[in-house]
Amino acid sequence: MCDKCSGGIIALLFGIALVFSACQTAVTRNEIGLESEPTAILAPTPETTVFTNGTVAFENVRFSFERDLIEKVEVSMVPAEKLEDEDIKPDGIGGRTLEFVLKYRGSDDEALISVFKIAEYMEAFARFPQYVEDRDQRLESLIKNPSKVRPWGLEEPVHVRWMDAHHDFFAKAGITQFNGGRGLLMLTQIGQDAYSLINNEQLEYFFQGLTDDGEWFVEMSFPADVNNLPKDAISDSALSDRAAEFYKYPDRYKKYASRMAREIDGAPDGWFTPDPRTIQNFLKSFRVK
Repeated sequence: MCDKCSGGIIALLFGIALVFSACQTAVTRNEIGLESEPTAILAPTPETTVFTNGTVAFENVRFSFERDLIEKVEVSMVPAEKLEDEDIKPDGIGGRTLEFVLKYRGSDDEALISVFKIAEYMEAFARFPQYVEDRDQRLESLIKNPSKVRPWGLEEPVHVRWMDAHHDFFAKAGITQFNGGRGLLMLTQIGQDAYSLINNEQLEYFFQGLTDDGEWFVEMSFPADVNNLPKDAISDSALSDRAAEFYKYPDRYKKYASRMAREIDGAPDGWFTPDPRTIQNFLKSFRVK
């Protein structure tokens, strides 16, 4: 099993507790009850702050992480950037965003968290709204009407942020509540290849949430593994031959991806690392004010 499949990831998910607050960040308490601020190690560049002691406090965001699993958390503030030219690919366009990169110890795996005000994101695309359409409203509609969320499929229910990629499939989709809001959680594979085989290297839990007041948007991505899936899409020659077949016969890929989505959605929790309930329990501890 690959590095990201280590059982320690469950400790991470139970250990992280994020708090978003409009007020000043609260201090932590050590074991003897004395108040102390988390210690941050500044990276060589002023744009990035690095935390290594198990606790992160950055602006209105706070959470803890398991140091045996996570080596460090890199935090940065990405300034707002508006799309002014339609001929420019809108990579990096958006409102002011806080980004948290959780670096797994002894592995190249990362968990990612992004937080921003949804109104500022939409404003960044105000001149060219076709890039974002009404995706924030579609997400809000799904949150308010959970019965409309399909548990699995090929066309993702919604993806709020613009990206030069697509979802190959989704499964285990549903609305999950966190303290202060709700969001859409699903298992998925995101990529640019039109006919990518479903594999553990690209598999992830993907969450998009809104606070109850509709002000803040939260996006999270955690690496995931499923039993019996290939490690990646290219290391096996037989897999390469299969991919070549799909390029030649695209309809076969749709049937393949649909079958895989249905089977993954119906698989027992024990097939997943981490299992879906672990992710849901983590989200229940996630609080936004």
